[in-house]
Amino acid sequence: MDRIGVLHVVHSLNVGGAEKLVFDLARRTDSSRFAVSVACLDAAGSLAPALAAQGIPVTVLERKPGIDRRLPLRIARLARRLGAHVLHTHQYTPYFYGVLGGRLAGCRVLFTEHGRHFPDVRKPRRALANALLVRGTQAVVAVSGFTRQALISNDGFPGDRVQVLYNGVEVEGREPLPAPSDVRASLGVPSDVPLLGLCARLSPEKNIPLLLEALSRVRQVLPETRLFIAGDGPARPEIEAACTRLGLGDAVQLLGFRNDVPALLSAADVFTLPSLTEGTSVTLLEAMLAGKPSVATRVGGNPEILVDGVTGTLVDSGDVAAFSRAILEVLQSPALAATYGTAAAARVRERFTFEEMVRGYEALYVG
Repeated sequence: MDRIGVLHVVHSLNVGGAEKLVFDLARRTDSSRFAVSVACLDAAGSLAPALAAQGIPVTVLERKPGIDRRLPLRIARLARRLGAHVLHTHQYTPYFYGVLGGRLAGCRVLFTEHGRHFPDVRKPRRALANALLVRGTQAVVAVSGFTRQALISNDGFPGDRVQVLYNGVEVEGREPLPAPSDVRASLGVPSDVPLLGLCARLSPEKNIPLLLEALSRVRQVLPETRLFIAGDGPARPEIEAACTRLGLGDAVQLLGFRNDVPALLSAADVFTLPSLTEGTSVTLLEAMLAGKPSVATRVGGNPEILVDGVTGTLVDSGDVAAFSRAILEVLQSPALAATYGTAAAARVRERFTFEEMVRGYEALYVG
């Protein structure tokens, strides 16, 4: 039986939540049944070489500024050359061009919405366009119930055309992690020092200044508390300025991009997520799988993942006082932290595995 050709269409393969998911999905899709390739509209990105090394073709389509009217034709030509049967588009712009290119190439089109911008408002012209685009779309996938509702309310997709398929993290066959004490030693953090962690793109919607304000308050009670932030992005200067303004000094380590996120999370006492919006946070899932209690804002898909008072604590977005109190509650109660962590790991294993997510997408590829 011939394999089904699947062409992922993305902005790039630079490091980010959606990009990392595409990277992992491309690697883990059953290669005996599917021939996977990736088209990047704008740039290859730092994750591309690893895919190419595994024999997964990555093509850059060099999207022109503004509306690139010839881009659908380039997508169609690439799809035909690669023998693609399915275009799996990720985020809205790749979807827009992918639907048009898919029609030219005779491919089925899938659209996955991974998250939302903040603020998220209805765009009437986009809603009108989507009423036409969805006619050429096999499936519209949202990574959380919150994201699904936004696609319906703000983007005008018919409710009966949007399904939820949660992101997941790998549970089986994971490589052994270094000892948390060794990870802490590499960070210069003693084993008895309270350590908070965040792994995220440094962008405004992650609202990292709120976390820094909360850390400042936590340190008034537990002065040795530290924080590491793994990730990079355009908000880094603002974050550095906030660290200086709050006098946090060596209490905060900005680690930049890291490819050892699970190991870093294993060394933290509490995972923190102060975002203004989220779809399904993969790093939140990774922290939960590692048995870590989490403190996160009650936004987006977070309440669908983290059960407040069972696997961690949810607080209202923008409430610095509540965020700092929640962190202190867990840091000052090892028994509570252990209870949250055990329940968190069990919830991920039951509901949010990467293996289940892959099976869901493979079923859509088959049609």
